[in-house]
Amino acid sequence: MTATLVAARPTGLPTRAVGNAIIWIIVFCGGFVFFEPAPYELLLAAIIPAWLLIGLAIPRALSPLIMLMLVFNAGGVIAATQAEDFGTQPIYYAVTAFLAFSSCFFACLIAEDGRRLDTMVNAWIASALVTTVLGVAGYFGLTGEFFVKFDRASGGFQDPNVFGPFLALPFVVLAHRALTRPFGPALMNGLLALVLFLGLFLSFSRSAWGLVVIALALLIPLIFVTERNDATRIRVIFFSILGAASAAALIAVALTIPAVADLFQDRAQIVHDYDTGHLGRFQRYVIGFNLALEHPLGLGAIEFGRMFGEDEHNIWLKSLTTYGWLGFAAFLALIVWTLVAAFPLVFRTSRLRPMMQIAYIVFLGHIVIATVIDIDHWRHVFVLIGMLWGGIAADHKATQARLAAFFRRHAA
Repeated sequence: MTATLVAARPTGLPTRAVGNAIIWIIVFCGGFVFFEPAPYELLLAAIIPAWLLIGLAIPRALSPLIMLMLVFNAGGVIAATQAEDFGTQPIYYAVTAFLAFSSCFFACLIAEDGRRLDTMVNAWIASALVTTVLGVAGYFGLTGEFFVKFDRASGGFQDPNVFGPFLALPFVVLAHRALTRPFGPALMNGLLALVLFLGLFLSFSRSAWGLVVIALALLIPLIFVTERNDATRIRVIFFSILGAASAAALIAVALTIPAVADLFQDRAQIVHDYDTGHLGRFQRYVIGFNLALEHPLGLGAIEFGRMFGEDEHNIWLKSLTTYGWLGFAAFLALIVWTLVAAFPLVFRTSRLRPMMQIAYIVFLGHIVIATVIDIDHWRHVFVLIGMLWGGIAADHKATQARLAAFFRRHAA
C-alpha cells in the first residue's frame, strides 16, 4: 500500500541539492528578526506556494495537524469580531495563519525526505551561532546599541525572551553530540555548545534558563535508556560532568563583571514585584480566566494588553482571550496529540530517533515555560511542531511500506 496523497504531484520538483539549499537558507534566516515581516517570512511566502505548485506531497498522516491548525485559526477569526479595535486584528491573525501554515510545510518536507531534518537542524545551529555572536558582542558594547535590549543580549531578535529560547534546540543538539560522539567531535561540539550557553546566559531570560534545565534533565536519562553501548554511557557520564564544570566556570567568570552580577541577581529571583503586585502577572491570570468565562468567543488580539497594560504572558490564557474557547480547545488538542503521537518515536530505533528525542523534549520544555510567556507567534515553535509531525508522517510512511512489502511477500 503506498502512502495516499491529497495533493497532485506534477513534475518539476527541485533537485535534492537545490531543495536542501533553499530549506537551509530559510531556516537560517529564522534567527534574524530585526523587523517584520522578516526575511524568514518573505522567503517562506515565496517558497511555500511555489513548492506546492511543483508537487509537494501532503500525506494523510498530517491531517490532524492541518485540521487543528485550521480550527485554531478559525477561533482567532471569530475572536477578531469581538475586538473593540478591529484595525489591529487582520495582521495579527494573518501572522498566526502564516506560522501555522509554515509548520505544515516543514512537516511535509520532512515526511517526503527524512534527511531534510538534518538540513534544518544544521541551518538552525549555524543561525544560532551567528546570532549568539551578535548578541554577545552587543552585550559587551562592541556593536553600539545593536543586538542588545533592556541591557540583555538579544542577538538578531527584537526581544531577548525570544532570543534565548531560540538557542535551546541547537544547544541541546550540540550537547547531545558532545555526549554521544567520539572524543574529538565531542570536544568540538561541546565548545560550540558553550558558545550558545553564553548567549543563553546573557539573554537573562528565565524562560530560556528553565527550558534548558528541563531539556538537559530529560536528555541525559533518555540517552541512558535508549543507548545500548556501555562505552557510550560512560562517555555520557564523563562529558556531562565536564560540560557542567565548564558551564559553571563560564558563569563564574561572567559574574566577575559587576553589571552581569547585578542583572543576574535580579533575574535569578523566581518572583518579582511585577508578578505579585496589584494587577501583576498572577492577578491578571485570575482576571483573565474570569473574562474568558464571560467571553467564550474571545476578546480579540492585543485586547487584553490594551485593557491591563500587559499581555497575558500565559499561552493558555492567551489562547482563551485571543482565539476563544474554540481556539483554546484546538490548541490544547494539538499539543496533546503531538506529544502522544510523537512519543513512540522517542524510543523507536530509527535514523530519526536522536532528533525526534531532542525535538520532543525541547517542544515539551516550551509547553512548560509557556505557562509564564506567550509563544503563539514564536517562529521556531512552529518549526518544532513541523519537525515532530514530519517525523510522525515519515514513520507512518515507513510503516505503510513495511506492511506493503509484507503483503507482497505473502501474496506471492
